Amino acid sequence: MSTFATDTSLPSTAVVEELTTALIPTVTRIDTRLDVSPISVVLAVSIVCILSPITVTSNSIILAAFYKYKRLRTASNCLLVSLAISDFGLLSQVGVFMPFGMQLELSGLPENGVSVLCIVPYCIIIALCSVSVLVTVAIAVDRLTSLAQPLRYKNIITHSSIEKYIAVFWIYAIAIGLSPLIYAQITGKMQLHG
Repeated sequence: MSTFATDTSLPSTAVVEELTTALIPTVTRIDTRLDVSPISVVLAVSIVCILSPITVTSNSIILAAFYKYKRLRTASNCLLVSLAISDFGLLSQVGVFMPFGMQLELSGLPENGVSVLCIVPYCIIIALCSVSVLVTVAIAVDRLTSLAQPLRYKNIITHSSIEKYIAVFWIYAIAIGLSPLIYAQITGKMQLHG
C-alpha cells in the first residue's frame, strides 16, 4: 500500500482490474459518494407528482380534440399528436417502469454483466426523448415554413410528407434507443436478471 502512495506512475492493468472488480459491486448497490439531501429527493418526487397529472390532462385534451374534430386533422397537428404520444410514453416510463428499474439497480447487478431489465427502460426513454426532440424541431420548421412561405405552405407541408417524416423520426429514435442493448449484446456483457 505504501508503494501506491509514493509511486506516481500509472498502476498496471492487473491492479486496475482488481480494483474495478472489488469496487463495482459496492458502487452499484448504493453510491455513498453522492450527497443527496432528503429535501432534494422530496422536492424531485413532488415535482414529478405535480407535473404528471398536468401532462396526462394536456396530452389527453390534444389527442381527444384531434380524434373528435376533423377540422383539426391538419398536417401541423399530426406533429402535435406525435409529440403527445411520445410524452405519454415518457410519463409511463417515469411513473411505472422506472421504480422497478431503480429497485433492480439498487439490489445489485450480476457480477459479470448488465441486466436486460435495467437497460430496457433507459432504452425506451432514449427513444421517446429522441422522438420528442425530432418532432419539436419539425414543429419549428413547420412554423417557420408557414411564416416564410405562406403562399406555398399548403404545397410544401402535406399530410403525406408529414406522415413520412413522423415515421422516419420514430424509426430513427427506436434505432437510437436500441443502441445500448445492441452494444451490450455485442460486447457480451448482458445477461438476464435472475
